[in-house]
Amino acid sequence: KKSDTDKNLWVIDETAAEVVRKIFKLCIDGYGPVQIARILTEQGIPTPTAYALSQGRDNGRHNAKTYRWVICAACTLALFCTGGLLVTGFNVYTPYLISEGGLTNSQVSVVLMVRNLLTLVSMFLVVPLIRKVDLRMNMTIAISMAAVSFALFSVAGSFLMFCLAMVLGGLAYGLGGMVSVSIIIRRWFTEHDGLALGICAAGTGLSAVIGAPVLTALVEERGMRCSFRMEAFFMVV
Repeated sequence: KKSDTDKNLWVIDETAAEVVRKIFKLCIDGYGPVQIARILTEQGIPTPTAYALSQGRDNGRHNAKTYRWVICAACTLALFCTGGLLVTGFNVYTPYLISEGGLTNSQVSVVLMVRNLLTLVSMFLVVPLIRKVDLRMNMTIAISMAAVSFALFSVAGSFLMFCLAMVLGGLAYGLGGMVSVSIIIRRWFTEHDGLALGICAAGTGLSAVIGAPVLTALVEERGMRCSFRMEAFFMVV
């Protein structure tokens, strides 16, 4: 890093140097890149970029004061898609699943129960999955599942098809919900993490304030299946 007194002088960052020594030692002991990354994550050691941002440096790529809030905004949008559209906003479709989808009240209740069960199961799977793949891939998988879920809802013609679509929806919410977002915020924020997490959680509420009226108008204007297709397209984009 640059010296605090002389900006033309580079000095050793002892905190970062200690982590580098730890990585070399783990490598010598036979640990691979994935195992080393998992160990560092479990010990709460931030990524190089996150550490640089916490020190007020942009690492030559990003503005230190704003990039973490870009991450926060991305997490808010992710929760809007998973926790919002798949849970809070989905309540809009309940009467239309009966009138347009041909389901009974009991079948709609079962579809919603499938989502809740799969969400619970996937919350136990999300941490092991993150250990095998990075957080970015985990969130990509979650949003992709959500998009496929809505695409399946748009063509579902039977009770079983609706249940299958909701299986993916429940998995998407569990994998891309608060557990993953909390880990991301903890990595990027060394301060104001509570504020950042609160902003992200607001993404779920936004679907009730903004998403529900828009979806209701869309269903009334274009129909339930068209609305599902447009939600799938929104998530893909």
